[in-house]
Order: sequence, then structure tokens, then C-alpha cells
Amino acid sequence: MFGCRHTEVPVTVEEALAYVPQMVQQQDEPLGDPACLPMHFVSRAAHQAGIKVVLVGEGSDEVFCGYPLFASLLETYNGRWSRLQRLPRFLRQVIKRGAELAGAPGGRVDVLRRAAEDEPLYLGLDVVFFDFEKARLYTEAGRRAMPRRAVDIVSSYYREILERRPGADFSQQMSYIELRNRLPELLLMRVDKYSMAHSLEARAPFLDYQLATYALSLPASIKMDGPRTKAVLKDAAHEWLPRDVVERTKQGFRVPLPAWLRGELAPWGEDVLRRSPIRKLDLFDAGFIDEMWRRHREGRADHSFDLWCLINLFGWYEQWFG
Repeated sequence: MFGCRHTEVPVTVEEALAYVPQMVQQQDEPLGDPACLPMHFVSRAAHQAGIKVVLVGEGSDEVFCGYPLFASLLETYNGRWSRLQRLPRFLRQVIKRGAELAGAPGGRVDVLRRAAEDEPLYLGLDVVFFDFEKARLYTEAGRRAMPRRAVDIVSSYYREILERRPGADFSQQMSYIELRNRLPELLLMRVDKYSMAHSLEARAPFLDYQLATYALSLPASIKMDGPRTKAVLKDAAHEWLPRDVVERTKQGFRVPLPAWLRGELAPWGEDVLRRSPIRKLDLFDAGFIDEMWRRHREGRADHSFDLWCLINLFGWYEQWFG
């Protein structure tokens, strides 16, 4: 349609495995995002093609509510969560306790616990381990080393936005959480590291301050039409792009990590977790990590994101402190 030259960059598991040691160095810090792998290879391809500046889409999902989870959580917030919050606190605690006794899944119990203790429904995207999982992941020494809970930090962000904009709807609150936490600390940071590692300048037009300010001011009804996310942005794009492009299902920047960690990458990942000197600090329960590996390798659960984050952390510690 536009006469562009498209370049596909195939990546094999062998290439990914060969790059991983260099990835730990380029990250500088434990950065457990599988998207770092494709970001490296596409940045390298752009550099090899002689490109100096690239445009990236970071920020559009945050300011225009493009994440499918935003739409489902908005429905939950306006429905079951709001009804729960109107109940007396003791009754919320009874409901939570009843779910525990009934053997409800840990995630559902954790949501009911947050409702009972007046904690936020939404803690952010890419949460690796929730508090109920950290209770098993950390040893006693690990729990002592983590005096602040993640929920306490996120709660401070909610207080900030409600002080600055008391009438902010829940979509604006979720956007603010992402802008204060995941966007600068993960998404923009990884783009900067991997583009600059290949002498590329990455620019994020959706974070132009005037556009972002305007988009954030829009109510949820304009940005989300039921499950249709980024509605106002998609409506604007129909003038230039075909419908099947504008309305296609959102695609993440991912690699087949679940399969890789059940197959070719599994021996390497297990070796990193076992040999890293971070184990000597006695912060993590080795039995719990081994149990995750077993469940993942046997196909009983997808723990690829959890394991990848731990592998990155253990590898980072080995690289810089080993």
C-alpha cells in the first residue's frame, strides 16, 4: 500500500542463547523482559541497514489505554470491585477468609485480600511475583531484606494522582501508574539501552508532551469502547490505514519463551540458577524455584516469565558480583 521495503529478521534459539551473556552486560541491571531479545536483533538489523534514527510506539498504550487488561479491569472496577468496596471492612475480610477456606486460586484470594485491606485493585503490568507468591519465593532472610512492599509504593502513586486530579477516573489512574512506574523504569529504559547499543536514536512520538497531556485528559469512554482499546486513536487512523490493520488484535513484542524454557534454553537456564553466587545470600527458596521449573517443564503451568526474571537476576549478579 505504501511502497515500503519490509525486512524480516529471523532469530533462532541458538542465536538467542549466544547473545544472552552480552545482553546481561548491556542491561546494566536485572531486567527480566523477554522483549529485550527481539529488541536487540531488530536494532542490530536497523544499524546494519544504515539507519540512524527510529520511531517507536512506546507510550501509546499508556496514554490511550491500549492494553486489553485495562478494559477488563475497568469493567471489574465499575462492577464487582466497587460493590465490594461499599461493604463494611469486616464483611470484606469474611469474604476473603471464605475464599481461602474454599480453596480458591491464590490470585483470586489476593484480590479479595486487597479489597479487604483497602489496597488498590490494579498494581501495574508485568508484575512478576505478587505478595502471596513472594511469601513462598523469599526465605526469612529475603523477607527481612525487603522492608517495603510493592503495594505500598504503588499506593503512593494513587495518592499522587488523586491529589493532583481528584476527579480522575479509573482509566486515568491506571495510566498514571504505568507512567510513574513501568514506562520509565522498564519500557523506555530498555529501548534506550538496546537502541544505543547499536548506535540508534529511538524517538517516541506518542510521548510528545502536548499529545500525551491531551490523551490523558480524555475519559475512559472515548479511549475504550467495551473490549476495543485505543478507540479514539484507531478512529483517527482509519483515514490513512486499512481496517484490517487498524482493528487487528494487539500483538506483543515477544519470543516463544515458554517453549524455549521447556526445550533448548532449559539446561542453560537451570545452570544459571544453580551456579550463581547469589544463592549464597540465602534470599530465595531454592525448593520453590525448583518446583516452578518442574511445573513448567511438565507443561502443568507457564512459569516462563517468572523463571526468565529470576535467570536475569541470577545472571546479572554473577556477572557483576561473582
